[in-house]
Amino acid sequence: MPLEQRKFFKITVVIPTYNSEPRLEKCLKLIRENNYPQDMIEIIVADGNSQDGTIEIAKKYNCVIINNERRLSEPGKGIGIANASGEIICFIDDDNFLEDKDFFKKMIEPFYDNEIVVAEPWEYTYKTELMPLQRYWALMGINDPVVYFMGCYDRRNVLTGKWTSLKIEEEDKGNYVKFKVNFSNLPTIGANGFMVRTEVIRKTNYMQLLDLDKVAEMVKLGYNCFAKVKCGIVHTYAPDLKSYIKKSIRKARSFYGEVTYSGQEAREKTERIYKYPNFKYGILKFSLSTFFLIPLLIDSIRLWIKTKDLEASFIHIPVCWVTLIIYAAKILRLF
Repeated sequence: MPLEQRKFFKITVVIPTYNSEPRLEKCLKLIRENNYPQDMIEIIVADGNSQDGTIEIAKKYNCVIINNERRLSEPGKGIGIANASGEIICFIDDDNFLEDKDFFKKMIEPFYDNEIVVAEPWEYTYKTELMPLQRYWALMGINDPVVYFMGCYDRRNVLTGKWTSLKIEEEDKGNYVKFKVNFSNLPTIGANGFMVRTEVIRKTNYMQLLDLDKVAEMVKLGYNCFAKVKCGIVHTYAPDLKSYIKKSIRKARSFYGEVTYSGQEAREKTERIYKYPNFKYGILKFSLSTFFLIPLLIDSIRLWIKTKDLEASFIHIPVCWVTLIIYAAKILRLF
């Protein structure tokens, strides 16, 4: 049956927010303009007591607004999961923009296969008007250079020409690729347009787990058939090194099972289920490549040759050095 003649799944879009006014208007506007029946799209905004115009913007776009007392994005997503009425949940951050008008139509196609429980866009959309660091993330398909060296990234990478370097057998289904994972080849999947069957993710300990751990628990429960859809999502993550440093410190804490309240010193301990594939090898490769510099320079030159984007290509070097220093500082318990 042609896609357009099949039933539309009801989709619940979950957006954790906290003082998101600068980005939220565009994020919600593009969701509401998508070529998908709007009566089949529920938007849940899990807000951490924003002090700006976030709530007013959410009301303007007919969102369900739920208070997220813990403020963190992870419990915000958990609140969304608990209250979703859709058959499919889509996690979108306030810095994600759906500039593909058929995004939802493309993303639900894999779910007509009853075996598939998860779908995710296979690339970050590259846009020349983005900041150099944001263009770098899009070109590399990452938010952290360490996962590039581990090979467990989950978006298309210009240098490798792949959406992951893990050994995964794919079945090309035309508009998407279907694949199965286990704990030895599980990419860093779980956010930025990530879609999942509601009934499946509710079987996890979703109020406590981080993005990657929710997916790892689903795999542990036997739900391991996923899809990468041949479309993109704009992710305006960390526009400059200052904002990247702030996010990386929090990421380093979460890597060791710590998460912090936004703007506060209070920390929570969380169980980690996700195990990074090729962890020791990847950390060693990343550390040596960064310290000796030459491998980073080679990567930057290759990226520049492929893209002609000088700024985005050579920012690879300072990003890797900043990341190495942050993770080293965490290991030495300096924060």
